[in-house]
Amino acid sequence: MDFSISDEEQLVRDTAADFARALRERSREAETNGVHEQLQAQYAEMAFESLDWPEAHGGAALSPYLKSLVVEELSYGCAGQMLGLEPRALVQYAIAALPDGDVKAALYADISGNAPRTLAFYIDAEDRLTVDANRIQGTIPWVPNSSADALVVVKQQTFYLVTSGFELNAVLPCGLQAAGASEVLVNAQAEQAIELAPDAVARMTAQVRVYLAAALIGVARASLDYAFSYTEEREVFGQKIAHHQGIAFKLAEMAIAIESARMLVMQAAFALESGPGDSEAALALIQATEMSLSVTIDGVQLLGGHGFVKDHLVEKWMREARTLSLMFGGRDGAAIDAEAAGISNWGFAAA
Repeated sequence: MDFSISDEEQLVRDTAADFARALRERSREAETNGVHEQLQAQYAEMAFESLDWPEAHGGAALSPYLKSLVVEELSYGCAGQMLGLEPRALVQYAIAALPDGDVKAALYADISGNAPRTLAFYIDAEDRLTVDANRIQGTIPWVPNSSADALVVVKQQTFYLVTSGFELNAVLPCGLQAAGASEVLVNAQAEQAIELAPDAVARMTAQVRVYLAAALIGVARASLDYAFSYTEEREVFGQKIAHHQGIAFKLAEMAIAIESARMLVMQAAFALESGPGDSEAALALIQATEMSLSVTIDGVQLLGGHGFVKDHLVEKWMREARTLSLMFGGRDGAAIDAEAAGISNWGFAAA
């Protein structure tokens, strides 16, 4: 498996890394006020949101692997702002799972036109919603949206489109604050209820998991780099903090954990180019979640008491890792699917 990328793809990745620095500079402001209008305009021009969408529906049709690299770089800057800048990136995977036809074409037109609609997206992995004769009722505790024109719910193997009868109420988020946060109350008849093929559901789930896993890698990298810089600048007992053996070992362990998880994410992204990639994506999300939760906590602890105050961003990355790890069924959902596929012990087939 060759993880190298072309010069053109490297330029895309470098552009994402450059833009991530602008996101980082506005991280605290965005947590209160949302993504700045100037950044929104710049991001729209770069068209990163539709990087892996089909050309027939307004996308660039570039590889899932390149998209995962872009997501990692943007999350290194600010995962909350990234989700705020591309609110249709994840729901696009559900739309892509639909059978070809008028509904699929119309939804792509809705999200890719000159005045694109925002569709809140929820995979009901925990059976929070009840469905009776295509009437959906219940409460979605959190979506990363402050507003939405419609709601897409995937429950088991059915795609539901709700255009009325739902209400978004703002909630105080823990992480990803720049994206917005709402509780969704639903009591509506679905406008569309479309059965999805099992392979299409598997691919949709895998794409969502790779996206989240790549974001977790970016957040963990940010925490490690910040903690390393902090411990390299400050001295204790006449020596740089990072040069004390225990701290040096901890930093090395964090770096190893990130690279190990990153390899699984890269493998999963490559698998999406030739098949559903569901098993690889499940394992990638499990590893990325456990790694990121550990690394971002260590990032806070390496700053001591300073790590818990908003003068430093490590506490933000710790919150963002926790929030990302719970989206769309999270690590537990991935573990259940991996076990159902006969996979355990990090990719070795179960006996």
